[in-house]
Amino acid sequence: MWGLRELLWIGCGVLLLSRLPVVDATPVDLLQSTLFKKLRSNSDGGGDGDDDGNRGARIPDSWLVGLKPEPSDKLPVPPLLESEDTSLDPSFQDFDKETLLKLLGDKYEPLYMSTRQPYESIYSPNGTLEYDFKNNRRPTGKMPHSIRNMDFSVLHLPEGPNIKTKIGHRLSKKLQRLLWAYTYCPVNYVWKDLGVRFWPRWLREGRCYNGRSCSIPEGMTCKPSGSKYLTLLRWHCQGGRTCQWIPIQYPVITACSCGCKDS
Repeated sequence: MWGLRELLWIGCGVLLLSRLPVVDATPVDLLQSTLFKKLRSNSDGGGDGDDDGNRGARIPDSWLVGLKPEPSDKLPVPPLLESEDTSLDPSFQDFDKETLLKLLGDKYEPLYMSTRQPYESIYSPNGTLEYDFKNNRRPTGKMPHSIRNMDFSVLHLPEGPNIKTKIGHRLSKKLQRLLWAYTYCPVNYVWKDLGVRFWPRWLREGRCYNGRSCSIPEGMTCKPSGSKYLTLLRWHCQGGRTCQWIPIQYPVITACSCGCKDS
């Protein structure tokens, strides 16, 4: 007779083999290429607005890179290398909140960005874990196919016999919910200070928690499985003379899932 511990080990072994690797992308390159494309359009005379920094202007759709966000192991974005020349920083007059909000328009997302340092970044500097659970019992949303399709009533051994476990439907559902909760990967949200040359300068950045392995037996870790692009304003000085706020896209993690470690 197979015990519960043995069934969990075999079931999670099947789960481990059925997981697909995370799709790779290059969000850092995307961030830099987005900025480069905008700068090049300005140098070619294709930019909209005036030398006053486009204050009160609408963001042209041609400035935004409409790429579909893809899961990536390259997230979160590492700190950017900035020039230490303070003459390239925006002045106090360049931070007119009403003007900058009008420039961002509906791209401003208060859930992910802030113009002032959030209190959460002070009392939780290491971030807060976000668990999307229903009634504190199981994750919300759809159960992963790899877990939902597991049949605990019969063990199909490769090149071997089928072993009946005498596990009923109710216990099978409990085992599925147990595996679903154990392999669930929360997102750790941390407020990041991007510096004076970004507006809003505070960004709520997602990271995958890896305080323990997310699999039974151990070996798999939480990895990015979902992301989105936020539109921010970046202060850019062209040729050291004309400076203005330009929109860029910044990728952030929005979901994590259990996957194999990097080789």
